[in-house]
Amino acid sequence: MDDHPANLDVIAYYATDWGMEVSTASTPAKGLALLQSAAQKGRPFDLAILDMEMPGMDGMTLARVLKNHAQLSTLPLVLLTSLGQRGDAQLARNSGFSGYLTKPIRKHVLEHCLRTVMGFHVPEDNQAVPPLVTRFSAKELGQHSTIRLLVADDHQVNQQLAVLLLERMGFRCDVVWNGHEAVEASLKHPYGLILMDCHMPEMDGYEATKKIRRREELYAQSLAKNISPFDTSDPPPHRIPIVALTANAMQGDKEKCLLAGMDDYLTKPLRPESLQAMLQTWLPTPKLVGLPNPSPNPPPTLPDSSSTDQFPFDRDMIAQWQNLGGPGLFGSMVKQFVEEALACVDSLESAIASNDEGKLAMAAHGLKGICRNMGATGLGEIASTIEGECRDQIPSTVVQSVASLRTVISNIACDERL
Repeated sequence: MDDHPANLDVIAYYATDWGMEVSTASTPAKGLALLQSAAQKGRPFDLAILDMEMPGMDGMTLARVLKNHAQLSTLPLVLLTSLGQRGDAQLARNSGFSGYLTKPIRKHVLEHCLRTVMGFHVPEDNQAVPPLVTRFSAKELGQHSTIRLLVADDHQVNQQLAVLLLERMGFRCDVVWNGHEAVEASLKHPYGLILMDCHMPEMDGYEATKKIRRREELYAQSLAKNISPFDTSDPPPHRIPIVALTANAMQGDKEKCLLAGMDDYLTKPLRPESLQAMLQTWLPTPKLVGLPNPSPNPPPTLPDSSSTDQFPFDRDMIAQWQNLGGPGLFGSMVKQFVEEALACVDSLESAIASNDEGKLAMAAHGLKGICRNMGATGLGEIASTIEGECRDQIPSTVVQSVASLRTVISNIACDERL
């Protein structure tokens, strides 16, 4: 909201460039009407940017109105001002703002501010209020964006969760779909760290890691001999920390990862606190910022699962997804999950028809991973059982298990609560 069209155009251009959906309003009254209408339709805005100086009502006053509104009280707010004075930041925080920036607004500062603000929980009465995001804290977050990370996973659900978590911490991310692409990407960019799924098509994470480590060894040997076997256009290879991502948590799995040349090991579902601890171990950064604060209670936008005990998703995982991307993210990811899960079921059925134990185990493992990252724990356990039962042969009971998976996953697409 801003009464100057040029300011609205600039911010709308920035947000559209970041892939956001944007609505603008030139007065507080119009902006409030837009916010109320969207909330009543069940598609609330994820964030509002308010100008300080507007006709009829300034940004501070409007923020207090929004924080006292039954449907809009949890909306994250960012204040933009041309007349920043001593004490204004504290006033903005007291009025309910999560971010406070002075004009002129630089694109990268606004981007880091919005990423951080949209990662915050709305605090409960007994929780500490998250710190106000200013241009100084946004600059601190921006320092992490110089570190580029690679995510290697063949399922979009898993990619999405990893990238959202990493971007909330201010890191830049690239994504690849298999081990071949991971090896090629590591030749082109000096990544700070690689998150490597262990089980991928064409080339798995173990083999990809071995190839990356072999190239690093060759480079180290060439330096010792004062020769370079690589094109001068290649980035100088260094030992990239590689962290395994796997749906397995069985004895021996971590040892297998380390033997392949990986440095660390994370199991799915991927949790913010475990990811943060791992990054602090392997990246040369003293402090990570921008991670959503953990909350003991689900946010109020969670689907009501009280009517049935067959609700397939863990409510803590729903909360994690919504905290990362706003109320609409979990719904959109459910659609992606259903599409990928049904593709895994297709592969399971094809493997049964061809009596291919290896293909069946691979499909079951992939389904297990995306189920765990989405919080579909029960479905993940069924997939895990199928994977374990089919190492040497395919028992007849698997046919019924796969049929049950298809039924449940298909029903998720029709669940009106999601």
